Amino acid sequence: MNQIKKKWFKAVIIAAVLLLSAACNKPVVKNESTQQTQKHDTAQNLTATPTVESAFTATTTENTKNPAAVNEKGNDITKKAVDNSAALLQAQQEADNARISQEQAEEKTAQQKAAQDTLDAAAKQAQANAEAKSAADAAAQSAKQQASLAAQQAQQQADQQAAQAAAQAQQEAAARQALIQQIQTECTDPINKLTQQILQLKADYYVKVQQIQTHGTESGTPAVFWQADINKLTSDTNNQINQLNNQAQQIKVSCSIKFPSTIPTALCNDGNYSYSAHDSGTCSDHGGVSVWYK
Repeated sequence: MNQIKKKWFKAVIIAAVLLLSAACNKPVVKNESTQQTQKHDTAQNLTATPTVESAFTATTTENTKNPAAVNEKGNDITKKAVDNSAALLQAQQEADNARISQEQAEEKTAQQKAAQDTLDAAAKQAQANAEAKSAADAAAQSAKQQASLAAQQAQQQADQQAAQAAAQAQQEAAARQALIQQIQTECTDPINKLTQQILQLKADYYVKVQQIQTHGTESGTPAVFWQADINKLTSDTNNQINQLNNQAQQIKVSCSIKFPSTIPTALCNDGNYSYSAHDSGTCSDHGGVSVWYK
């Protein structure tokens, strides 16, 4: 008997739980007339329906009278309660599975968004790197062009300086050659000519002395007579040589004044030549150096 009571009590408790669960899950209707109708029905149900305790008491009394029927009825109620519980559990499991699927979908969406954000950030960084590289390449190209232009300008300047130096050297060489020619014309050639004349006078003198000696000896003329001729010839020749030497000396003095050295080292701005062996002080009293000859 106690076993039957326990089964029946368990079935009633399960049924009450199911009723309460259904009542809690029942949607609320906002329509005012519908709410009033539900309140009226609920009041009637409360009046007409016995409480769980009274039902349990009545049922317990009935169970005492017919245990087999009560046992069967309890089994049916228990089976229904178990079926309803399984349905509830299945519904709860489905709801949990739906919630888990929703969470997984949201997580997957968040992961996809994070991956897309990462790709966008990488694309932006790549774009920034490309722009930085482009700017660096442009700066390098500009620097290369500027360096090339500077090199060209430097080369042009060097070529101009080289051309000026070559022209200056050519001018100096021409001036040196002109000066040499002037010295040759005014000094060297006249002195050489006078020197040749002196040498020719001496050669003629020796020939004439030899002729006089030979003629006097062959003619038997006493030496005292033809010696006088030799003396006169010697005196005349020495006079001519002295005259030529004097002319050469005058030329040398004039050239030593005009050209103190064979080749001057510089041409001064006032037209005079300098034969200074050192650069310092050259043409200092003649307006400075116009052209260097060394």
